[in-house]
Amino acid sequence: MDEFDAYIERLAEDSPTMAADFLAEINTLMQGVGKSSNNAPKMFGCIFAANHTLAKIVVSNGIPARGSGLIVENVELEWFDKEQIHNLALHYLPDNPTLFTPDDINLCFDMTHGYPYFVQKFLSIMYDQKATTSNDKKYSSSQVKDEYGKTFNATVGGWGQINTPVRTREKLNTLTKDILKSIGNRN
Repeated sequence: MDEFDAYIERLAEDSPTMAADFLAEINTLMQGVGKSSNNAPKMFGCIFAANHTLAKIVVSNGIPARGSGLIVENVELEWFDKEQIHNLALHYLPDNPTLFTPDDINLCFDMTHGYPYFVQKFLSIMYDQKATTSNDKKYSSSQVKDEYGKTFNATVGGWGQINTPVRTREKLNTLTKDILKSIGNRN
């Protein structure tokens, strides 16, 4: 679930108790489904993407702590390097005829600088473009860039600059500067 912290903050605006109840129910569901008499693996797991840790969300929103709360492992996702993007693409398309070339990976990195969310978006756009192009005709990287640019603007606009958390705003500023620097180096 992306923007998990924003969701919890919105719940807490109306009722910190309702937010606490929601977190407790998620915790019960996740832990209860995973328990079995034969130590079978859990049926599912959850990934909650957020700009703040759960502890910070609870404290800053006045959400009453109940029991142990949601049991989470906090992981800060670093930006991908070119090799990680390449490995990611190979992992998800091992037997697919629509593969990404080294030039595709370089283009993805140049346009995203490894920002995980935008790497996924860029590869998705590129894949769709390549999958709909016939074998005798090369896909258009300029069309991919154009579509990505529109997606990037819409996504950042949707996040709302005023309400965007400081950490995300700083990362977006870094990303934008890196992209502009890459484009500038080509002229």
